[in-house]
Amino acid sequence: MGYESNVNDFIKKLDDKEYKFLKAVGSLWKSAAKLLCPVGKFYGGSLRQDIDDKVLEKEKGIAVGNNLDYAIYVNKGTGIYGQDGDGRKQPWKYYDPKTDKYYWTHGMRPQPYLEESLMQQQSNIKKLAADILGGVDDG
Repeated sequence: MGYESNVNDFIKKLDDKEYKFLKAVGSLWKSAAKLLCPVGKFYGGSLRQDIDDKVLEKEKGIAVGNNLDYAIYVNKGTGIYGQDGDGRKQPWKYYDPKTDKYYWTHGMRPQPYLEESLMQQQSNIKKLAADILGGVDDG
């Protein structure tokens, strides 16, 4: 009887555990982000409803976010309040078709619901790692 390697079986089991972990973290993060996501007065809960998660198998990561055009502006802010400092420095006027009115603004303060929801879930993510992967090294 010759030597039989079980390395491929081990790798498959590890990949299955990693996928299960990433899927669980994505679901947890998405749920937390939906709780923190702002809901606009006139636009209902479109931003909140659009939040989704996806396991990035090749990168062994997770993507949680929105596909709506304005999502980045809510999360990062606009105008003088923009997080990256590259927003408009002067006030501007815009028309809102929902209210049929014009408004002056300096921008919108950031509402980083994606980042904050991930940070809030750090202890739960560590618990998932322990349960599914057998723990993680904090170093």
